[in-house]
Amino acid sequence: IAAAALAIGHSPEARAAASADFQGLCVWNAAHTQFSCNFDANRPASNPTRCPGSFVWKYQWDFDDGSTLLTGNPVVSHTFPNQQDRVVSLTAICWNGETATRLRHVCTQFGTLGCLKVNGTWN
Repeated sequence: IAAAALAIGHSPEARAAASADFQGLCVWNAAHTQFSCNFDANRPASNPTRCPGSFVWKYQWDFDDGSTLLTGNPVVSHTFPNQQDRVVSLTAICWNGETATRLRHVCTQFGTLGCLKVNGTWN
């Protein structure tokens, strides 16, 4: 493959690197004591998690509350046990061995720029 790439003038290193991204939709429970989120590694559609030249083999989620999840599904749900802000981590594990990680802050009160707000909308 490398010889073919060089023959047509492309370096084998020229392909894009793996990237991870996700969005979340988070809502409070009725008592406002805990919240649940759906996280989607295929969102935003303009920049989904991807492994150029390969494919995403597994998604490793860390929910910053002692819970982790390794799955082949890009969409997951998680309930957080209290009202604390969290930093959720997604690591995409590509079939070719590459990895990419994205961290997102989940805001339960006054959100900071770029955070996932617990307000029932995708962000």
